[in-house]
Amino acid sequence: KKGDLKSAFQAYVKSDISLYSHIEQNAEKKSILVKELKANIKFLNQFKKEELEFCLKKSKFEENTSDEKKEELCKDTFYLDYHNYDFYLANNYFYLGEIYLVEKEHEKAFTNYGVALSLFKNPSEVKDEEIGLEKDHFTNKERTRLKIFTAIVYLRLGETEKFEKTLRESYYLANEFQLERELITYFILEAEYNYRVGKFKKSLEFSERAENSLKSSPGLWHEIDE
Repeated sequence: KKGDLKSAFQAYVKSDISLYSHIEQNAEKKSILVKELKANIKFLNQFKKEELEFCLKKSKFEENTSDEKKEELCKDTFYLDYHNYDFYLANNYFYLGEIYLVEKEHEKAFTNYGVALSLFKNPSEVKDEEIGLEKDHFTNKERTRLKIFTAIVYLRLGETEKFEKTLRESYYLANEFQLERELITYFILEAEYNYRVGKFKKSLEFSERAENSLKSSPGLWHEIDE
């Protein structure tokens, strides 16, 4: 039933957020974490498959509508209901990549980063010319966070120019829409990256900007782990 599927998806989202926090805070039991992430990916793929099948079966289409057009319409309906679906799927691939990278299984790590990248860059299959228009159901904050995640994956893949460009784009969005938390994330990532490449003075400058932003917005202390 469609209602059951929606309930299952909402339950999944809550459990997945807890899993991501666990991965970031715990280095042990990698095999168990990999198993859980793969189970999440399997669930999400099955969830989308069943939702699309339900739509194709129950929807009333105009006469002479091609099968390809029916699938396109059902996919649009799916992403209208679950616009963050690709984001959640990408997170699972990203964290699989993180675990494999720590375990020095580089081929597996880069394969999972590659899948995550494609999903972070083009979630819900919204075309570039449609971003910000009716078909784009992402908020400005969500778009900014997608840029940040995309930048991080580029960095993991060693594509530093694309990392720098995408991270700057996230800054422009965060600054334009006055997204304090995303601005702080940008400053922290810049600080870490510049420290890594030996630009210590620049790293310190970004660290101070992050610290000053937190001091000027004390309310963020209570929400910074969102």
